[in-house]
Formats: sequence, structure tokens, C-alpha cells
Amino acid sequence: MDAAGAITVENYDELIALLRWRICEVNMTPAGVDHLAGLSDRYASMVLRRNATKHLGPISLFPIIQALGLRLIVPDDAALAKLRRRSDWISMRRAGPRYRPRGGQCKFEARINPACGPHHRPILSHSDGI
Repeated sequence: MDAAGAITVENYDELIALLRWRICEVNMTPAGVDHLAGLSDRYASMVLRRNATKHLGPISLFPIIQALGLRLIVPDDAALAKLRRRSDWISMRRAGPRYRPRGGQCKFEARINPACGPHHRPILSHSDGI
């Protein structure tokens, strides 16, 4: 999965630098990002400054990315595949997901992997509230 013009980001600081660069590239202000992302006033300037008092989280990350006209693409990492071929690689003993909600399987997991084990129910239907 290689996208034209893709930029590799390997840590949080690089992500913040990329977002700050993109704001300048599209000639926006942090206030404009707040407005497009539906965030509170001055939120983007708080999370995108150098010594930030707040950090991007699960609620604010994707609205800011979308407001800047960006997408998040997560390709397979060739370095991880190379590590798994090593003789000293230790795999987890238990197959399947590492977290299961109390009611069984989460709806997102059912959509992306309907047959990930005998403990899971089949693909969710529209009546399940997706």
C-alpha cells in the first residue's frame, strides 16, 4: 500500500511537526483548523505547539487530520516481518485478539475479522446497530 506523496511518521513529535507543516502548506491558521474539525477555540494551537499543555487523543486526532485534508495509511512494516523470521522471535501463545469486551466481541472487530476464533459470533447484521 504505497500512496503517492506519502510521508513516514515514526513518533508523536514527527506527527506534530507534520501537522504544523501542513497548516502552513494549506495557508490556514490553528483557529481555522478548530473550526473545520469542530473542536473548541484554541485547541489546535494548544496541542500543536512545541511544549504542548495538551496532546492529541482519540477524539481530536482524526478530526484534525481530516480538517487538514490528510489521511492515515497504515501499511505492513517490512522490518517487523523480518523480525518475525528471526530464530529468537517469541510468539504469543494464545491466538486471537488480546482484548475481548465483556459481551464477547466488539462491533469493529466483527467487521474487520468475522472469523477470528471459536469464541466469536458471526458477522454482525444491520439489526446489531452498526
